[in-house]
Amino acid sequence: MRVFIEGTPQDSQPIRGLPRETGAAFLLPDKVESAHYGLYTYLLLAARPTPATKQKYEEFIGAFLAMVPQLARLEHHVRPSELNAAYLPVTRPPPETLSVEDLRSFLLVHYDYARARVILRAVRGVHRDGPYIVSTLSPVTGDVEIGDPCIQQDLTLFPVPVIQRVVREFLIQAAQDRPHDTRLLPQLVLGMQATVHVLAQARPDLQRALRDWIR
Repeated sequence: MRVFIEGTPQDSQPIRGLPRETGAAFLLPDKVESAHYGLYTYLLLAARPTPATKQKYEEFIGAFLAMVPQLARLEHHVRPSELNAAYLPVTRPPPETLSVEDLRSFLLVHYDYARARVILRAVRGVHRDGPYIVSTLSPVTGDVEIGDPCIQQDLTLFPVPVIQRVVREFLIQAAQDRPHDTRLLPQLVLGMQATVHVLAQARPDLQRALRDWIR
C-alpha cells in the first residue's frame, strides 16, 4: 500500500525565524500569570545570596535584563500564543530611573525568595541554591507538581563567566517549536566550558599540591 500526503499552499509556508519570542516581566506578590501565553518561564533563586553566590546571582539577573525585552512591549507586535513569558518574582516593582547596575542590585534585594521556593516545590528534584530556569506550557499556580514537558536548567555548578552563555542557550531552546527537546550539542559545549574554567581556576592549587607532594 502506498500513501501520498499532499499539503495546501498554506501548510507549506516557511516559518519566519524562531517560532517563539521571549519577553520579560516582573511577577509581583499580588499578581498571577496571564493564561494565554505559549510558554511560561521562571527565573528562580532558591535562597538569599551569600558571599559565594552573590556574584553569580547578579550575573544571572544582569543577563536576563540585557537579553530579554519587556513582555508588555512585545505584546503589541507578537501574538500571545507565540510568546514565552519570562517571570522574575519580586516583592516590589523597581523605579524606572535606575541605571542597569542599580537595577540589578535592586532586584537582588527585592527578589521574592518565598515565591521562588513555592514554585520550586512544584518542580521535581532538590533545589537549594541556583540560579534555576524553569519553563512549562502552563502557568504555575498553587502547590501543584509540574509535569512533563518541562524544561529545567540548573546553573548552580556553572561558574560566573559562563552564566550569560547558559542563559542565551536556554532562550534559544525555549524559542523552538518543541522547547522540551534538548539541544544536546550546545549543552555539551557549555558543560565543557564550565569544566575547563573550574580546572583553570584550580590549576595553581593543584600545582602547589603537586610540588609539595614531590618534596
